[in-house]
Amino acid sequence: MANDVAGATRAQGDRSTQRLFVELDVELADTHPCPLCRFEESIVDVRHQVGQKRCHLDAKMTDSYCSCPHECTTVEHIETQIQPDCACPVFVKYGCVPQVTESDGSTVLMKTYLTDRERLSDLIGDLRAAVESVSVRRLKRVDTQDERDRQKFVTLDLYELTQKQRQAITAAVAAGYYETPREVSLGELADRLDISKSALSQRLKAAESKLVTGAFSRASAGQ
Repeated sequence: MANDVAGATRAQGDRSTQRLFVELDVELADTHPCPLCRFEESIVDVRHQVGQKRCHLDAKMTDSYCSCPHECTTVEHIETQIQPDCACPVFVKYGCVPQVTESDGSTVLMKTYLTDRERLSDLIGDLRAAVESVSVRRLKRVDTQDERDRQKFVTLDLYELTQKQRQAITAAVAAGYYETPREVSLGELADRLDISKSALSQRLKAAESKLVTGAFSRASAGQ
């Protein structure tokens, strides 16, 4: 019986609950072989599959100069070899499924789900070691199990923040700075970011102000 249960578990695969949704702006080097950096057309949709050594993707594109974009849409299939500085294998390492949705030739917008904020911190750290730069565009909690939990649903839209403010607020969320009680002090967080406490405090206050203002504006618009 035990063997039957173990076999059924393997057949179903490993399961984990993904509690965070994140959108990342990932900047690749000019010499990076990723095909998403070589298209002159506007990319409107990307579907890709990452294997151990090869990456397959279908890119739906429109010609930016075409007067009728719907008539100028093409889908290109590309197969490339995965390189050490590719971003996708980093997502796979942390049990995430990366989704590329936009590209402007050097920066790609990547979306994924994660189990917790600690994994988010580790993911961003490894991504920064592999690519030119990484910044968080949006962070959302998705652990809504019942009606009461839905009241805790939180979305952070980071579009209006500077890169340093994004880095500070993302690190603070990932480290548990906003938990009750706090899981990290301002000084400890500043040491991790290699900046002074006063500089970190200023960045967090500026980011919090923008986030609160943005949330209030969205709430007022919805009334």
